Amino acid sequence: MARRSRWLTLPIGAILVVIASVVLLELLGWPFLRGPFQRALADATGRQVELGPDFQLRLIGSVRLRDEYVEIGQPPPDARQPAGEGPFLRATQLRIELPYSTVWRMLRGPIDAPLRVRLLEVDELDASLARDAEGNANWSFADPERAERAEPSTPVPLPQFDRFEVGSGEIRLRDELLGLRIDAQVRTREGNATAAGNGSDRAGADTGLEIIATGTYRDSPLHATLRSPGILPLAASGGNAPPVPFQLQLRAGDSRNGGGDDGNDVQTVLDLDGQVADLLQLRGLTADYRLRGPSLAAAGAPLGLTLPTTSAFDIRGSLVKDGQQWSTRVEALEVGSSRLNGEFAYDAAAGTAKLSGTLRGEHLTLSDLAPALGAGGGSAEEAARKRETVPVGRVLPHREFDIAALAKMDADLRLDLDSVDLGSAALASIAPLRAQLSLDDSVLAIAELQARTASGELRGLLRLDARAKQPRWHIDLRVSRVRLEQFLTARTPGGVAYLSGTLGGRTKLDGRGNSTAQMLGSLDGSAEFWIDDGRISQLLLEISGIDIAESLGLLIGGDGQLRMQCAAARLEVEDGLVTPEVALIDTVDTTLLVDGEMSLAEERLDLVLAARPKDASPLALRSPVRIEGSFGEPKVRLDMGATALRLGAAALLATIAAPAAALLALIDPGAGDDGGAVCAQSLQQLRAGSVKDGAKEGTRRRGDGGRPPDSGG
Repeated sequence: MARRSRWLTLPIGAILVVIASVVLLELLGWPFLRGPFQRALADATGRQVELGPDFQLRLIGSVRLRDEYVEIGQPPPDARQPAGEGPFLRATQLRIELPYSTVWRMLRGPIDAPLRVRLLEVDELDASLARDAEGNANWSFADPERAERAEPSTPVPLPQFDRFEVGSGEIRLRDELLGLRIDAQVRTREGNATAAGNGSDRAGADTGLEIIATGTYRDSPLHATLRSPGILPLAASGGNAPPVPFQLQLRAGDSRNGGGDDGNDVQTVLDLDGQVADLLQLRGLTADYRLRGPSLAAAGAPLGLTLPTTSAFDIRGSLVKDGQQWSTRVEALEVGSSRLNGEFAYDAAAGTAKLSGTLRGEHLTLSDLAPALGAGGGSAEEAARKRETVPVGRVLPHREFDIAALAKMDADLRLDLDSVDLGSAALASIAPLRAQLSLDDSVLAIAELQARTASGELRGLLRLDARAKQPRWHIDLRVSRVRLEQFLTARTPGGVAYLSGTLGGRTKLDGRGNSTAQMLGSLDGSAEFWIDDGRISQLLLEISGIDIAESLGLLIGGDGQLRMQCAAARLEVEDGLVTPEVALIDTVDTTLLVDGEMSLAEERLDLVLAARPKDASPLALRSPVRIEGSFGEPKVRLDMGATALRLGAAALLATIAAPAAALLALIDPGAGDDGGAVCAQSLQQLRAGSVKDGAKEGTRRRGDGGRPPDSGG
């Protein structure tokens, strides 16, 4: 029995000795493991690692390390990752806790996914971070062979911290991928902090955490300041972590006037006042903000948002982050003279980020979007840039669109605007405008377009396909029942509209190009327009510099207006060259016909206006009027030559039977959808008359041996 007792006592004693040794070593902090632990970290990271002499390690439950300092070096010279300035990381008075799952991954290597860190606290931190233009970062500890096969632009995720606090320190970031260079100072201000858990408290000015960052973003100055009461956790997970109030001020770009609010500041300025549970993951973020700057596109670029190039803007709203989704309620968006609002969500969880929501507003001025359309803004720099990019004598915008930005995200936005100002006092506003804007795989579309103006409306579809090297455009629009005297608001000195009548029409066009000028210069398709029961002011006709009405034998009424039964045109467009199959103005006494061509590619006009009196022979013609020259400097003159007379109204009239029939098919006088009852009747009569006159002209030519008459004979 005694022998059995001795055999039982030995293993129990050994176990007790082991337990006592473990407890003792746990109390002492396992000092002899400093060397092996340092070598293990160096092998796992591929960097030089140095631990301080005050090494204390705890292994029961999890790995907990306390040390006077720890220093991790930069990647070796032969690594793909770039090296920063000085050591990669140096932390003093370090306290860190790792779960055993993280330790196992570090020992097994390589580290190619985010590591979980339960706790990281340091009194002072000095870090030097760097990322090259291909996306290789020195905070990535991935196996070089795996990094070689990885997508260069794939962002490297930071470790997942349950809690991360820093007393003070300096952080240097050199990011060539984003064009960002920052030096940041982190310090804890002395004094009693306000209750960190009270989300309604504003960040105190004299206590808590302060981070000040200065540097450049894409070669433009950048300055940011973050303040918070108490210690704002850089990272904290779990539902028990209370949100902490904070304030963020960010200034990006040059300042002309010291950051004033008079609209001349070219800085992008962000003021954020809210609360957050952790700073790295921005978990539990809710905030009120104000964002202003020279253009929405410049503000969206750092966030990966594809926004239009605009004039100066000012946004006020609230912001919430839930997981990978950001949502904002825009209380007020001022872009130039435009006043907008809306609700938006930005989801970055999918492969391609997506912006969705509704844009509303009481007023949008189209000229505020002029830079997005390639027309430039109103600043001196924009004017100089426009002069440099637009050839002499051209008027169409040649500035190229930012097509590459369309591939950065998708979008699904509802447009609900009460009023759209077309940018001219001579044009009535659109009220309202409704549409669905989508951006999917670099295809931008404005569908379900409905724009009401001047008792009529515009409906249709606009689409830009940017997947090809040469972007492709598609335009399909229909206008109906637009009262021109309401749409064209300018008046003669006597208060009479320059142009009146009911406008209808349809256009289907396709184009290619990376600017407004390229797109218009490559258009293919057709367009049809008509004005029913209209009138033209004599003053409008005299603007040309010669009296077109008198030259063409048009009879002006006693009120100084030319009465039109119908004005109609069917235009064919091929590679930017516009030619009228039929273009006419039909009055009680005369039919005015238009022939020639207009080049959108060369921005040149070559049009002929000829008149056929209804009460005379088709050969009793007046001299045609020619409109020639460039879009910027058109010239109007009389064509007195014999050839012009022979090719005048008689010849034109004999060719319009088929195009007139095509126009008639579009105008439904019974339904009256386009207000074209009178115009349809005029076209029907004109079609019949053109066939009859064409037969007479052919008989006369055969009798004369096919020789046209001499002028005046």
